[in-house]
Amino acid sequence: MLKRCIWQAPSPRVALRRHMDAIPMAPPRPAKHERPVVHPMLRLQRQLGNRYVQRVVSLARGTRASVGGTVVQRQPPPTSACPTAVNFNFAGALHVPHCGGAPPRATTNVAGITWSLEPDSVSVDPGSSIAANGRISLAPTQPAGTIKARATGPGGCFFERSFQLLSQPTGIATTTNVSGAGAGDYGGVFDHVFISADGNVASLANVAVGERFTNVPNPPAAVHAIAAPLYPFGGTFTLSTATLTPGATNNWFLTTAGGLGGSLDSVTIGQAGINAGRFVQSASNPSPPQGLPAGFTLLQSLHWFCEQRPSASRWMPFVTVPHSRTLRNVGGVLEFVTAVNGMERVDPYVGATAVFNLTATPASTPRSATGTPAPPARTVRIRADTLPAAMPAGQTLTWMIIGPAHGCSVAPDPADAHAAVLTIGQSAGTVTVQAADGSGVNRARVSVVVT
Repeated sequence: MLKRCIWQAPSPRVALRRHMDAIPMAPPRPAKHERPVVHPMLRLQRQLGNRYVQRVVSLARGTRASVGGTVVQRQPPPTSACPTAVNFNFAGALHVPHCGGAPPRATTNVAGITWSLEPDSVSVDPGSSIAANGRISLAPTQPAGTIKARATGPGGCFFERSFQLLSQPTGIATTTNVSGAGAGDYGGVFDHVFISADGNVASLANVAVGERFTNVPNPPAAVHAIAAPLYPFGGTFTLSTATLTPGATNNWFLTTAGGLGGSLDSVTIGQAGINAGRFVQSASNPSPPQGLPAGFTLLQSLHWFCEQRPSASRWMPFVTVPHSRTLRNVGGVLEFVTAVNGMERVDPYVGATAVFNLTATPASTPRSATGTPAPPARTVRIRADTLPAAMPAGQTLTWMIIGPAHGCSVAPDPADAHAAVLTIGQSAGTVTVQAADGSGVNRARVSVVVT
């Protein structure tokens, strides 16, 4: 008997299962080294590709994928992130050499980047570098200006940011007297050219420089009352100064020429407080504290500002500048000299004339004779020394008799600005004659005995 054989196609599910059974699988790893479980379909996708897996899936679902259609896609590899920021752990400019505080460092907002230093307004010295952790090292010969810290991602994209480099002052090259003081003062306006650590004064542009006087009662203060023994002119001298603030808000900023900038340094003293008569012996000043020259010196410590240091130590002293104010006698000519760092500003003395060493010739004389007609009266010549030795233009000495006159009188000698004539009366006694400057502050006296 003939038997008819009927072939029956396997169902899609069976076909899919058989097909999958035919795909070799990697043997399982020991449990202690197992990785996260990967779905078989993903493993199949990775080994045979999207189109093959799509065909298998279509058969399993009883559908046929359209030609060129894609339902299953392989996941694209992750793209690397690009840096979008560069930050620094310092504020303001960096100084060369490094002036203190934490080592300078750059950071960015993604991982896996490569750091580099790039030129900006100046080139990058071969000895300057930035480490993999962003730490910046500057060569001693790195020029001042701006350079950039660049963060480059794995794909080549980058972000960069500039930072400024400045040198630092180490001393003073020259000092100049720019101008005189205003009306009513001795002294003047002074400027310096500073020495830069890199030899280029332009590298000091915008470096903050401040002052502190060290030999005053309270150096950090802004106002200083200075009296004897430091101040020899009597009374108190008030000195107003800048202060060293944590934010560099009360100071100079150096120029590209290495100068102070701003209003420069004004070093003055009031003329009204300087009296030459204080330093010569006379009736008005029987015990002078000293002779001429007389003056005082204040010590100005100049500091420069390193913003990266702790706030209490940002100001770094680098040079001390003497400021002296002196009244001196040069061959009978009085000068007031204001000196800054050895640079003198010489002003003529304009204060009260010192009057001293008053003499009478003769110091003793008989009284004038009586008679009819009266004989000529006897006279005594009175003469004074002064400082300045020559009477200033427009000034004269004032002459008078102090106490009983005994018939005597005194009058200026028209031929000598330093002399007077005492006319002797007809009574005996001691006559005291005084010569004074025009203000009456400085006075000298001499006695004449009339017998």
